[in-house]
Amino acid sequence: MPAKVAASLAPVRPWWLVGLGVLIVVASGIFAFSPALHGDWLWDDPAEITQNGDIQDSAGLAKLWLAPSTPDYFPLKATLQWVQWKLWKDNVVGYHASNLLFHLLSALVFWRILGKLGLRCAWLGALLFALHPLTVESVAWIAEFKNTVSLFLLLLAFSAFLDFDAQRRRRDYALALGFFLAAMLCKTSVVMFPTVLLLYGAWKRGRVGVKEIGASAPFFLISLGLGLVTIAFQSHRAINGWDIPESTFLSRFACAGLAVLFYFYKSILPIGLLPIYPQWSVNPPTFLQGHVERLFTSREESR
Repeated sequence: MPAKVAASLAPVRPWWLVGLGVLIVVASGIFAFSPALHGDWLWDDPAEITQNGDIQDSAGLAKLWLAPSTPDYFPLKATLQWVQWKLWKDNVVGYHASNLLFHLLSALVFWRILGKLGLRCAWLGALLFALHPLTVESVAWIAEFKNTVSLFLLLLAFSAFLDFDAQRRRRDYALALGFFLAAMLCKTSVVMFPTVLLLYGAWKRGRVGVKEIGASAPFFLISLGLGLVTIAFQSHRAINGWDIPESTFLSRFACAGLAVLFYFYKSILPIGLLPIYPQWSVNPPTFLQGHVERLFTSREESR
């Protein structure tokens, strides 16, 4: 259904009802994540903040963009952390509050996106996102600030693209492209966004034509460019010197398929969650991998 038609069919809600919905989403999120606000530094948090000379150097802002010493090239994320260090130094509350702020903003933008898509119960979707247990790791772990800020920017990009698709305004397209670039500079895990745009076009029009491909092409170029930068950083810094077992294409394909099934299951039944799950043996791959059962027994193994 075209966005203009969907918008015209959607009931116009009074401002106070929308405000009440926003209040409930925000208050629920704050209540759920309030224990994390006073949480301590975890795992690689000190390396990300208190032991990171780049963000503590008053002249280090240019270095974050031009010559970072980090294992990844996420200069916008690092710049925001540089600002945070200026504001609250080693006070964990400020960093946890920043993660929570971007998480709640993402929930509200997600609500807006669902509404633009003409889906009912959009507010409920935002509330479920704000409270979903799978988001705890990103919100409560200071080093995962890159997750919360990149998702917020990515959702803004999609929201702007929906406006462009409905009204064909260049301003909306430029905003979508800019927000996506900013998201990529925070974490390149958002690299698949151009594919999402094609899937959206197929869902809306029943096909992917020249129009959809042309609109997504600049997004693919950004993904390709910064994706290659990430590969270079990962190869020469993050995993340089590691003994990485060789695997075949089929093994990697099987692992990717299992990951999709596994996290879909965890989204539906979010129990037994872990920061890192036991490694699968996918080399060589076997039919159904023999790990389908493991998808439903990992919670017992984690106890």
